[in-house]
Amino acid sequence: MIEMTKSYGKDKSMIRTYRFLKKITQEQAELIIKEMKGLDNVALVDITSDLSLLKVTTKDNEYSDVMWKAVNIVNRLTEGAELKFAGFEYES
Repeated sequence: MIEMTKSYGKDKSMIRTYRFLKKITQEQAELIIKEMKGLDNVALVDITSDLSLLKVTTKDNEYSDVMWKAVNIVNRLTEGAELKFAGFEYES
Protein backbone atom coordinates (compact mmCIF):
# COMPACT_ATOMS: atom_id res chain seq x y z
CA MET A 1 0.00 0.00 0.00
CA ILE A 2 2.87 2.42 -0.70
CA GLU A 3 1.48 5.62 -2.16
CA MET A 4 3.84 8.00 -3.95
CA THR A 5 2.79 11.56 -4.55
CA LYS A 6 5.83 12.28 -6.72
CA SER A 7 7.79 10.11 -9.14
CA TYR A 8 11.52 9.88 -8.58
CA GLY A 9 12.35 8.21 -11.91
CA LYS A 10 15.66 6.35 -11.77
CA ASP A 11 16.73 7.94 -8.50
CA LYS A 12 16.56 5.92 -5.34
CA SER A 13 14.48 7.52 -2.64
CA MET A 14 15.24 6.96 1.01
CA ILE A 15 12.33 5.80 3.12
CA ARG A 16 12.54 6.36 6.84
CA THR A 17 10.70 3.85 9.00
CA TYR A 18 9.28 4.48 12.45
CA ARG A 19 7.90 1.88 14.87
CA PHE A 20 4.62 2.48 16.70
CA LEU A 21 5.21 1.98 20.42
CA LYS A 22 1.52 1.23 20.97
CA LYS A 23 -0.75 -1.02 18.93
CA ILE A 24 -2.92 0.91 16.47
CA THR A 25 -6.07 -0.09 14.61
CA GLN A 26 -6.64 -0.23 10.86
CA GLU A 27 -9.01 2.73 11.17
CA GLN A 28 -6.35 4.77 12.98
CA ALA A 29 -3.77 3.80 10.33
CA GLU A 30 -6.06 5.03 7.55
CA LEU A 31 -6.63 8.34 9.36
CA ILE A 32 -2.89 8.80 9.91
CA ILE A 33 -2.13 8.16 6.22
CA LYS A 34 -4.92 10.50 5.10
CA GLU A 35 -3.76 13.36 7.32
CA MET A 36 -0.06 12.90 6.54
CA LYS A 37 -0.70 12.87 2.79
CA GLY A 38 -1.97 16.41 3.25
CA LEU A 39 1.39 17.66 4.52
CA ASP A 40 3.25 19.79 1.98
CA ASN A 41 6.61 18.00 1.97
CA VAL A 42 5.41 14.37 2.09
CA ALA A 43 6.22 12.32 -1.02
CA LEU A 44 5.30 8.90 0.41
CA VAL A 45 3.48 7.68 3.47
CA ASP A 46 2.55 4.10 4.28
CA ILE A 47 1.84 1.87 7.25
CA THR A 48 2.80 -1.79 7.06
CA SER A 49 0.05 -4.40 6.88
CA ASP A 50 0.81 -5.55 10.44
CA LEU A 51 0.32 -1.92 11.59
CA SER A 52 3.72 -1.82 13.28
CA LEU A 53 5.70 0.60 11.08
CA LEU A 54 5.14 4.02 9.56
CA LYS A 55 7.11 4.64 6.35
CA VAL A 56 7.79 8.19 5.22
CA THR A 57 9.66 9.88 2.37
CA THR A 58 9.85 13.63 1.95
CA LYS A 59 10.17 15.54 -1.31
CA ASP A 60 13.42 17.23 -0.31
CA ASN A 61 14.92 14.80 2.26
CA GLU A 62 14.16 17.23 5.08
CA TYR A 63 12.42 15.27 7.81
CA SER A 64 12.38 17.40 10.96
CA ASP A 65 9.22 19.40 10.19
CA VAL A 66 7.34 16.43 8.69
CA MET A 67 8.18 14.12 11.57
CA TRP A 68 7.39 16.75 14.20
CA LYS A 69 3.93 16.94 12.64
CA ALA A 70 3.73 13.14 12.27
CA VAL A 71 4.45 12.61 15.96
CA ASN A 72 1.61 14.99 16.84
CA ILE A 73 -0.78 13.43 14.29
CA VAL A 74 -0.08 9.90 15.57
CA ASN A 75 -0.36 10.93 19.21
CA ARG A 76 -3.68 12.69 18.62
CA LEU A 77 -5.31 10.05 16.41
CA THR A 78 -4.23 7.07 18.53
CA GLU A 79 -4.74 8.56 21.98
CA GLY A 80 -1.09 8.49 22.93
CA ALA A 81 0.90 6.23 20.61
CA GLU A 82 4.52 7.28 20.15
CA LEU A 83 6.95 6.71 17.28
CA LYS A 84 10.51 5.43 17.49
CA PHE A 85 12.94 5.61 14.56
CA ALA A 86 13.42 2.08 13.18
CA GLY A 87 15.70 2.50 10.16
CA PHE A 88 15.99 3.18 6.46
CA GLU A 89 14.73 1.47 3.30
CA TYR A 90 15.54 2.39 -0.28
CA GLU A 91 13.11 2.39 -3.20
CA SER A 92 14.40 2.33 -6.75
